[in-house]
Amino acid sequence: MTTSRADDSPAEELQRINLDLAHLFHREPLPVSFGAQQALADSLVVCGLLGGKDVGKSTLINALAGQQISADVREVGPGTNRPVAYVHAEMVECVRQRFRPAAPTDLVEVAKHQLEGLRNIVLLDLPDFDSEFSEHAEIVGRVAPLLDRIVWVVTPRKIGDREWVRLFHEVIKDARNVHCVLNKVDELVGDDQSWFVTGARRRSPVHAGAGTAAAREDSVALRTARDDGDTPVDRATRIWSSLQSWVRETAVESGCGSSDERLFLIAAAYPEPEAFIERIGVIWADPDWRHYSADCQAVAHIAAHAHEELVRLRAALLRPISGAEAGAIKRGNQRRELCENAARIRAHYQLDTWLGLVERACDPEYLQSALAEALPEEYRQQVCRKLALSRKSDVELADGLLAERVERWPILRVVYWPLSWLVRRLGRGMARATDVRSVSGDPFYIGGRSLADRVRLLLAQFRDDHARVVQHFNLESRLPAPEHLAARVTAACETLVEDLDRQTLRDLTAAYRKPSFLSRGLLWFVLLWFPLMQPVADGLLAIAASDGALSSIRGLHQLVAVLGAGPLLRGLVLVLAIYVACLAAMYARCIRDVRRARLGANQSPTAAADEALALLESLDEILTSSIAEPLCDCWRAEREQLRTHAARLVAVERGDQTTTAAT
Repeated sequence: MTTSRADDSPAEELQRINLDLAHLFHREPLPVSFGAQQALADSLVVCGLLGGKDVGKSTLINALAGQQISADVREVGPGTNRPVAYVHAEMVECVRQRFRPAAPTDLVEVAKHQLEGLRNIVLLDLPDFDSEFSEHAEIVGRVAPLLDRIVWVVTPRKIGDREWVRLFHEVIKDARNVHCVLNKVDELVGDDQSWFVTGARRRSPVHAGAGTAAAREDSVALRTARDDGDTPVDRATRIWSSLQSWVRETAVESGCGSSDERLFLIAAAYPEPEAFIERIGVIWADPDWRHYSADCQAVAHIAAHAHEELVRLRAALLRPISGAEAGAIKRGNQRRELCENAARIRAHYQLDTWLGLVERACDPEYLQSALAEALPEEYRQQVCRKLALSRKSDVELADGLLAERVERWPILRVVYWPLSWLVRRLGRGMARATDVRSVSGDPFYIGGRSLADRVRLLLAQFRDDHARVVQHFNLESRLPAPEHLAARVTAACETLVEDLDRQTLRDLTAAYRKPSFLSRGLLWFVLLWFPLMQPVADGLLAIAASDGALSSIRGLHQLVAVLGAGPLLRGLVLVLAIYVACLAAMYARCIRDVRRARLGANQSPTAAADEALALLESLDEILTSSIAEPLCDCWRAEREQLRTHAARLVAVERGDQTTTAAT
């Protein structure tokens, strides 16, 4: 993935995203244009007139400029074959510089003017995009992204043309910089005089397809108004409103709706009212207005409306624009261009679709559902029962418990370690216990299938559910082996059983009270009494009880004799036997405590249910961490890449440069 820098422009960042996604999806990058970004380099506001053949673009640009700057005004033939720019004389080089990335420097033909108020305003007449000359459409496609404003020029015949609608959606500009001009409005008025005479519209080739129910209702309203004695001005107002409504509805139906503020109805070839009235008279075959003199005043009002629309369009396009306003116009286009290109990149690579597929593969609910299907609850409960029975025996736990308890007796632990085998043997006899496990073998082998077999089926289902993602991102080789996952689960469950046994030992050890001072004193007393204190006491008593010197000597001899090695060893053996008996009793008690703890849990329904539920929850956690998470790991890199690219696109759309660079 390419690295974003803090000083990257939004367009550069978007192109990086485009290249990164192309690499990720093994596709060619989406061709995108960043004309609005390039337009920021100068102070010009370039307004391009786009339209099909014979819509009157050249005528309109001449009408706006008030002079003939676009010489090709033929109704037939190739039409405008080179862009013609109406530009201030000192800004010609800036215009050429603007369009140099799209075409050779001699592509744009210029018509110079010296109006200081329009120093940074450029009108550009473009070739017909639907011409039979393919290079015309190519020129329009290269130049359109570099424009700052767009004037779509259509006629009643072409307002619903599919090619125009298609190109309208391809040229990306801020809606505030897009104007829609219906030229040749004289055709709508002059084609059918029944607007004025009877109100019944004829479906002529001029407005074929425009005879909607709304238009017919408007016609009836006009006829009724005529019958009620409406004035020519009222009728002209109604006619003009009806034309505006029809144009607006048709534009919306074509997907190219525009607000009334940027919608214009004009007759560029007849910009002055007198020329418009004369044109209608010719169309109606009554140039002197002898037959339709009653309608002449209404036509004059419509001509005035068309002239006002031309004046309004001229004011919108050719008024002086400050540098700050020009910058705002271009930034609006840049923001719209970035958002549209980001949306196109997202759609081209189907980013949301792929991210959704990968997210579904990593969805915890999906993984849990897949686990539950491959390892149903009944199977897991059987595993839990076998795991519970595979725990250490009572004797094994008692061994550990005794070792813990002996550590609290300072004298007994010296005796226990060398004679532990004897202590355990005697203690088992006293407790009548045997060291036998209840269950052995693989607790997961149930129903003739091992855990690896069940995991293998889970992986097969996983591949089928996400075949597109596995194939596209080549994840087959990265899926974990079923034997490896089964081994992880087995090891984790062994640890779980050991943890349960350790918890039992901790509970029993915590319940064992520390030996009292008296108990420990008795052990020391036994150690001192039998080897030493008792023989000495016997000798002293014998001396005290003697009647003569001979008896005293005998008592002293007895005292010295008992302090010899033989009597001392016999006393120590007796002490050792007492200590071994105490340890054996302690061991027997440990066995009984372990047995009581386990029997207590098993005999109490609540405790047994809680223990079984805890074991089942622990097993589910092990299956999630040992199977589900490794499966998710193989998708994580792709998921993070897709998430990162999606976040970068959102950052570009929001204009968050800091987030974009950090990502």
